[in-house]
Amino acid sequence: MAVSIWQKNKTFDWGLLILVFLLVAFGLIVQYDLSFKANFSFFASDFGRQLIFSLIGFALVLVFSQLDFRLFRSISYVLYALSLLALAVVLIIGKTFHGVRGWLSLGLFNFQLVEFAKLTSIIALASFWQKTVRPLPFSRILSSLIFVIPPMILVILQPDIGSSLILFLTWLGIILLVDNNWKYISTILVTMVLLVILVYSFGLRAYQRDRITTYLNPNQDPLGKGYQIAQSKLAIGSGGIFGLGLALTSHSSFSSLPAAQTDFIFAAIAQRAGLFGCLVIFVLFFLIFSRLIILIQKIYDNFALILVVGILINFFIHFVLNVGMNLGFVPIVGIPLPFLSYGGSYLLISFIFIGLIESVNVHRLFINKEKDIV
Repeated sequence: MAVSIWQKNKTFDWGLLILVFLLVAFGLIVQYDLSFKANFSFFASDFGRQLIFSLIGFALVLVFSQLDFRLFRSISYVLYALSLLALAVVLIIGKTFHGVRGWLSLGLFNFQLVEFAKLTSIIALASFWQKTVRPLPFSRILSSLIFVIPPMILVILQPDIGSSLILFLTWLGIILLVDNNWKYISTILVTMVLLVILVYSFGLRAYQRDRITTYLNPNQDPLGKGYQIAQSKLAIGSGGIFGLGLALTSHSSFSSLPAAQTDFIFAAIAQRAGLFGCLVIFVLFFLIFSRLIILIQKIYDNFALILVVGILINFFIHFVLNVGMNLGFVPIVGIPLPFLSYGGSYLLISFIFIGLIESVNVHRLFINKEKDIV
């Protein structure tokens, strides 16, 4: 029997979309304040481009929500292979920004291909684990590394340590859902620690090692290597309870916050909106995470379950690392804050993530019950 569009979309989560809209709107207000100058030009400004990307993003949500998420299960490995090919190509012909060769020029804007890899890795892992039944053999867990190690290596070669960390932590989070056997997890973690030591010793450039040592002791060079962390903390502290307000901060003595539009957008928000603004951001993210957790409890398809879990983990890790980086709790690894940081690549992928979540919401009542992971 044919299903009407109304029946199909009655489970569309408008609350989730509204929460995302509020985050985007909050971010655009701050981006406008950061971009505003006497010779302000809409299309040449970060605010103008972010607004255009946001409008495209909401359109993508509507498009992807109408696509049956099972379509991506059937082409998951093809998408993953294309992302690996793209990461290899960008090492040769990609554009370099901030010492990282990871962007592909698409004419009107540059796209950071590792964001596409984050998406395809989650889809491929969801496809790989869809037939999972506990208990798992350790060999099965090791086999799943094929969907994270190759992109990690290619991303490290750019070099982009932060994104490679996102890929690994997303994989690890999915493993904890699939089979939380701590004997297996401990073996994996010990192995990864040894690999991290090797990468730190022989695979990192000098400025990347400096970021780690600066994190451990940011006060050793506050005007040099520790400048970003010092300015971030100063900006957050200067905001007080309700912030310094918009426009006032753009020309103040506190306007020297580095990468305020991108990596340190949280500090810029704290400076302008104070503790109150930070709490608003925390509440919005908490509500988004809560809605995803509620959805997870309603899913009876393994592919959809792991897909939503992978997306939730991705958002959560980006949130924790970005805020922790701004507060000086973690090293500076160049991780954007979802829906708030400037940048079309991760913003568009984040909207696609939301579109896939809405697709699961829309189609979950019309699929067979085959959930056997949890």
